[in-house]
Amino acid sequence: MSTETTVSDRQTPARGLPRRRTTGPVLPAFFGRYLLRERLGEGGMGTVYRATPLRRGPDVALKVLSAHHELEGSATRFAREVAAMAALEHPNIVRVLDHGDVGGRPYYAMELLRGVNLRELVERTGPQPLDRVLAILEPLADAVAATHAAGLIHRDVKPGNVMLDPHAPRLEPRLLDFGLVLAPGGEGERITLDGSLLGTPGYLAPEGMLSARALSAASDLYGLALTGVHLLLGAPVFRPHDLTTTELHRAARSRAFDTLDAVRTLPPALWTTLWRSLEYYPARRPSLDQLRAVLCAERTGTPCGSA
Repeated sequence: MSTETTVSDRQTPARGLPRRRTTGPVLPAFFGRYLLRERLGEGGMGTVYRATPLRRGPDVALKVLSAHHELEGSATRFAREVAAMAALEHPNIVRVLDHGDVGGRPYYAMELLRGVNLRELVERTGPQPLDRVLAILEPLADAVAATHAAGLIHRDVKPGNVMLDPHAPRLEPRLLDFGLVLAPGGEGERITLDGSLLGTPGYLAPEGMLSARALSAASDLYGLALTGVHLLLGAPVFRPHDLTTTELHRAARSRAFDTLDAVRTLPPALWTTLWRSLEYYPARRPSLDQLRAVLCAERTGTPCGSA
């Protein structure tokens, strides 16, 4: 994987991103050894473009650290994101193809995925059938398990960070965005310099409201289960303020499952495991392996693992 530093945009403005423009370059534009063709989206730290390598090859998704984040310590998180994704090899985790720096602007290139994220899927088509949810959650749980096996916590498992091509012959969800990745017990940031909480309101596990050090494999399990219930329900489970007290959290969880029960009947083992996975306190949640075993058993009709 190349880490070659390309031509500085300060030396050759026509071949790089302007350092002080917050609206981004006029496209198409050159950025090092890539031609930026289309802006695909903008996240907490960077902008993602569809880009064509100048040395041939298929188009990629190129994520570039945003100029206005350069003084906020985001470069450290960006580097951690690149390192984590480059170290993970799993069919349900997006692959990093290249990374480097152009005039002080870090970037990395990912495989360009076709389709929609799970949030968009639900917005377009509503609640998902159980067989589809199982086909999505089981490999996604395997991807999260591979992340944990590498000693990492994703910290932002949610529908918007999972891509899916609904028209592919086989459903293959891909876990994205390791921008908040954290080594267990590590020093990873909980808040930015302006005091805003890192993580996605409504999807951040309750313990993440207190400290990054409190986040664990149980926090990713929470996000995974929340994604599953979102797919089944066709709507988010929690509002941001529902995480502020155990009472609000319990009430919101009960409302969501009552609504779910009114529109469909889930297998008892799956219902119970999803319910327990959304407990306010991490110690009361099952393990990721237990959820994986239940998902496998529901798909195959036979006992699996530690179900």
